[in-house]
Amino acid sequence: MKFEGFAPDILLRYNFTYNFLVGAATMTRLAGDIDSKGKNTTETERFQHKAFVAGSIMQSVAALETDVWSILNHGLGHHLGSDGLDKESKQMLNIVAETIERESLLKKLNLILQLTRRKSLDFGVQPVQDLDMVISLRNEITHFKSLWTNELDRRKLFKALEDKDSTPPSYSPEGRQNFFPHICLTHGRAKWALETVISFFDSYYKELGIKSPLDGHDRNEITI
Repeated sequence: MKFEGFAPDILLRYNFTYNFLVGAATMTRLAGDIDSKGKNTTETERFQHKAFVAGSIMQSVAALETDVWSILNHGLGHHLGSDGLDKESKQMLNIVAETIERESLLKKLNLILQLTRRKSLDFGVQPVQDLDMVISLRNEITHFKSLWTNELDRRKLFKALEDKDSTPPSYSPEGRQNFFPHICLTHGRAKWALETVISFFDSYYKELGIKSPLDGHDRNEITI
């Protein structure tokens, strides 16, 4: 089949980084709309609320994951076009890309920074500390295992998240509930996760010394 005006020798790439953040922001807003109804929410809306919050957190982290993969395989500044590409970093990272790909997301981010800028992430400051929790929470959602309350409560992650914010959804009934997922997955948690990832993007690219892939886009689309 022949398409008029189609040049088969032109290769195009699409980056989902900003798209994932728009998705996360959209689902956070939808969760907020349901949360605003309070006790008037229906059972279906409560299921939707958890789904929107979980989806928002997953897409927030996915934005970072797709960006890291692109850096490893296409080099720093790949999103800026050929004039903005750091060709030296591309050659260096291509050599180790397959090995680094097996590491955790935070370790990959740290290794990229070390290899290209001879700096390290400071894991003791924000937004890195919160990002670690966001990634861990995403992992719990993605690989969810239904455990008994006492087993869940022993998890350090849930304790840290509870200490940060233990406000339940507005529709939450009285009485004892598992912190995860019933109290943990709130509109506020999704907003925090999204804002943490965006803040990390800004600080990370500042350390790299290049323009962020979020620049040039409408920040209002990803602001809650």
